[in-house]
Amino acid sequence: MRSCYGDLSCYGSDLNRTLNLNLMVAEGMRFTDFYVASPVCSPSRAAWMTGCYPRRVGLNNGDDFVVLLPSDSIGLSSKETTIARMLKSIGYDTKMIGKWHLGDQPDFLPAQHGFDSYFGLPYRNDIVPDLSLDLSTGRRNFPPLSLMQNEDVIQLDPNQAWLTNRYTAEVFALYDLDDLNQRRVKSHRLWRATRLAFKNPHHLKLINGQTLQVGNFAYFLPS
Repeated sequence: MRSCYGDLSCYGSDLNRTLNLNLMVAEGMRFTDFYVASPVCSPSRAAWMTGCYPRRVGLNNGDDFVVLLPSDSIGLSSKETTIARMLKSIGYDTKMIGKWHLGDQPDFLPAQHGFDSYFGLPYRNDIVPDLSLDLSTGRRNFPPLSLMQNEDVIQLDPNQAWLTNRYTAEVFALYDLDDLNQRRVKSHRLWRATRLAFKNPHHLKLINGQTLQVGNFAYFLPS
């Protein structure tokens, strides 16, 4: 999973008390240097997904903008080797949650790239019908924002204030609660393309001195 660098209190943020992530850092490793192949969405995601320079996979830009837009004719080719496909080859289940932004046409969606399932937005959340962009081909009429489950649009214009809650519910649906109680989880590799600093994730309370509750979800702390 990934996050914006400045979101986490373990990196100095005064805005978010990211206690669970701080615990992961204390028990693991904290990286302080990060490099990406592009400063904008689609090219950088192409590099993340394939390990290639964006131009190498034909995604250094969209049809007529610096990133892909709805109905663009290009996207990440299913011929490319992705991290999801590599993980599936060694027995992992894979799921993509959040913004995809590597092509919204059927041939470019996550199912064509090694993901068993997908829940999220196919492109930027601000690409809505009244958006005005300076395109090389002039004004384009954009469709309503789509929330997708696998390859199906399940909602138009979803309430974005609740998207993180819905993404989080999808994450927890991956876990077998009986196994979670035993501190074991299914073998999943999750690509979660949204910020990890949730809107209200840090109103925390301890239950029985061991379980950390966040909203409707509980995290089992190590002994």
